[in-house]
Amino acid sequence: MAYSQRIETAIFDMDGLLIDSEPLWLQAELDIFGSLGLDLSDRHKLPDTLGLRIDLVVKMWFQAMPWQGVSLEEVSARIIERAIELVHEKRPLLPGVQQALELCRSLDLKIGLASASRCTCNDRC
Repeated sequence: MAYSQRIETAIFDMDGLLIDSEPLWLQAELDIFGSLGLDLSDRHKLPDTLGLRIDLVVKMWFQAMPWQGVSLEEVSARIIERAIELVHEKRPLLPGVQQALELCRSLDLKIGLASASRCTCNDRC
């Protein structure tokens, strides 16, 4: 079926389509939890946290390996900040992203970003 309405906007999902940030989130978590003095060799005892919100990941770690002196909210904020730093350092664009964005620009399309990440991540990435 042909559509007569012109496409005006392309919306891209950030993680998994534009960038592969999961390894960077894991690295950020390990960096921050390590800085709290946690024994990272025990991380295999925790359930898989892939795709979980960071506040839930932090809560899970705290329940398994409690720390002192830093709130769960502060740890979450540190992990988010570290993940953003890693995205900026590594720029993990997936294959074809640059070409897809250039095509959208050449067609004068508006480009949107969809993501489950917090706005602070999206605004800076």
